[in-house]
Amino acid sequence: MQKSKKQGRFRILTIRGVPHDAIRVFVGFLYSSLYEAEDVEEFVQDLLVLSHMYVVPQLKRLCEDRLERGMINVDNAVDVFQLTLLCDASQLGFICQSMIMRNFKEVSATEGWTAMKKSHPILENLLVEYLIEDDNL
Repeated sequence: MQKSKKQGRFRILTIRGVPHDAIRVFVGFLYSSLYEAEDVEEFVQDLLVLSHMYVVPQLKRLCEDRLERGMINVDNAVDVFQLTLLCDASQLGFICQSMIMRNFKEVSATEGWTAMKKSHPILENLLVEYLIEDDNL
């Protein structure tokens, strides 16, 4: 808050890296706990990050629950897996890792996998090692 700008009677707090509408849903959840299910689903990954950053456990659990209940797919599994590492969401991370292992061929062909290879090659190696270990069992 100390870095926020004062504009008239109001303080302006800038949150970079997430869409404006995700911030709107986040603030709405904070102040009224009223939210549209569709809004949460649309911005679930951004809301997971915001809820972790600003320590809002109810929203974090809601986002984890939504993701665990069918919002993880082959296309977003790697992205969500990386978020679970950043947001300390181990159960969700296990679910993502399992999906990655079960669908490795399809997942490794996604844009998320390609981006992860460039930005986190150690994570790629770790997932491949898990796959090899799983095959050996």
